Amino acid sequence: MKWPCFMIVLFSITASAQIRMIPHITRAGGDFNASLILANTGTSASTFVLNGYEEDGTALPEVRGELAQGETRVTTPEALFGTSSVSHFSIGNDDLIDITIAYQDKDGNFSPSHVRETDQTSYRWRIYPGGMDDVIDGLAVVNTDLVGTVVNMRQINGSGDVLDEALLFSGSLSSNAKGLYVFNTDFIDQDGYFYEVYANSPLALTALRFANGSSRYFWEVGATPLSKVQVMQVGSVANLVTKAHGVSGRVTVANARTLRFENFNFDGGGIIVFIYLAKDGDYRNSGFPVGEDLKRATAYNNESFDITLPADRDLEQFNSISIWCVTAAADFGSGLFENP
Repeated sequence: MKWPCFMIVLFSITASAQIRMIPHITRAGGDFNASLILANTGTSASTFVLNGYEEDGTALPEVRGELAQGETRVTTPEALFGTSSVSHFSIGNDDLIDITIAYQDKDGNFSPSHVRETDQTSYRWRIYPGGMDDVIDGLAVVNTDLVGTVVNMRQINGSGDVLDEALLFSGSLSSNAKGLYVFNTDFIDQDGYFYEVYANSPLALTALRFANGSSRYFWEVGATPLSKVQVMQVGSVANLVTKAHGVSGRVTVANARTLRFENFNFDGGGIIVFIYLAKDGDYRNSGFPVGEDLKRATAYNNESFDITLPADRDLEQFNSISIWCVTAAADFGSGLFENP
């Protein structure tokens, strides 16, 4: 199945200036074509400045042009940028130049879907799905930060429970790079659920839904930017710093429900000792236990094992871990998770 048309571009709400962007242009030679509509909404001639990128974030030469008062120009991305490798672009200076992109079946059999430029960015977005039997949902995400980021998606039910989670791309998404993802394939259809896409960098977003079957048409889907929170990610790592009883080791978030301990050491001291998770190291007030009491007859010596989160807990509820003596309210060894 080809899917160059699908896109959600995530833009984050940051303290920096807003970024105007067309976050997705369909790949040349795919099932859909793209047209650009540039309109001067002002009362005098106006200049536009466009900064294009290839899919991997490589910058293309800047494009400048002028529109007369009230002029509307329809063109193709290839003609405007002089190359078929343009994947997305940001829009500079004059906000009187309004830009819309139209996506249409390559044979022109169906009405095009018109998607306006966006100036929103967010670290976290919510998307409501269509019926998996009828449509296919997809996204294109652009990393608008100066550093690479990992992008994840969670499927959540109406009670807020995380049903499943997927890493959208095999590695980190580079600065100014775009990633394409069809997310029906990694999740099962369930009643009353939604998706959240999140990263540690501000992302840009446009979501499209594609008709499943012989009809070649699609349309933009609303996506809601959410407030930034420190969301734990699959792949996050905490290194336990020794406080007492020889505690040390490495803990990795293996998936949305599993913590993986490696090279774990603990001499078995204390009275009642649990693995505690908490926000910002506040184990006394906000901490909660996972797994069983760690006390046993023999010490842990460079051991590896997995711990499953309780059903009522998820990755949003902690960012730090401790080997915690419940009786003495003492931290035997702890660490802060760092997202990949």
